[in-house]
Amino acid sequence: MSSGTIMIADSVVDTIKFDVVKTETDEVVKTNGAPVSPSFDFISMPSGIGFKQNLEIVEGDTIDYVVQQVIKKKNIKLTLYWKGAKAYQKYQSFNNWVAMYIDVAKYHLRFSYELGGVRRYVEVSAIDLSLEGRDGSITSAVLTLQPLTLWYEEETISFMMVSDTSSGKIYDYKYPYNYGGGSYSDSNVVENKFIKKMPLKIVIKGPASSPIMVSISKVDENGNVGSEYSRVQFVSGFELTSDQTLTIDAFNNRIYKTTKNPNTGIVTIDDAFNSVNKVYDSFLYAEPGSSKIVSNALATENSSLTCSYKRYVL
Repeated sequence: MSSGTIMIADSVVDTIKFDVVKTETDEVVKTNGAPVSPSFDFISMPSGIGFKQNLEIVEGDTIDYVVQQVIKKKNIKLTLYWKGAKAYQKYQSFNNWVAMYIDVAKYHLRFSYELGGVRRYVEVSAIDLSLEGRDGSITSAVLTLQPLTLWYEEETISFMMVSDTSSGKIYDYKYPYNYGGGSYSDSNVVENKFIKKMPLKIVIKGPASSPIMVSISKVDENGNVGSEYSRVQFVSGFELTSDQTLTIDAFNNRIYKTTKNPNTGIVTIDDAFNSVNKVYDSFLYAEPGSSKIVSNALATENSSLTCSYKRYVL
């Protein structure tokens, strides 16, 4: 076999998947326990996989100086094929599936592929689906997707900070997934390996007393914590009970308080953006490298803070 031979396992097309996530929670939409996904028989190699950047340059005599570097999102374009006597009905079913999740305020379509054993995701909106017609038993349509996020290689990474005042023990830990035990040790670190700041989603479970504050500080290569570079703080008098959670979502530019009635189980959601102290930031973004999350909202053993983010890639 020559070195230029392409093995079936090397095919990016065979690994392409579509699914849907809820805009508010990033939860994958499922039916009967399985992620919702459209149906098609064949698919062409899409264009738009990869990255593009714009550089603003000041030319010098010997070297040029980069004034600004911007990572650009590229539209993804691909052709889908359906075969057989019911190919047009299959196309219409795909069209209906896209239409069902077209509201970006509620849903994000997600396109993914696997390369080198690693799956890459991008959240998108379908901006054009054009029926090309039938050729023999094959019906085709061209789909254009506009990215709503950068590419990322993992689904949400999160860690939980909790306070266990009854145990008297502090455990130093950092986990790249949801973790429900241990004690808040003030050592929870966000690792941003991308070249730009990345948004964070913070969820605080009450009770929490006023003034509620979450901040982020730089951590150097030796683990030393530097000065605070961003903080979200709420106005005096804004508190959480044990039945309430506070979400600070930089992904979707939303800040809201969720209250669950302990007697009826009914959940109400109230916008909390106007309760943010405007002296500080409204959302948290992690700078490239390592950063530490700190909060004063973990005063009791029933309180917790969950920080979630995605690992973005080019």
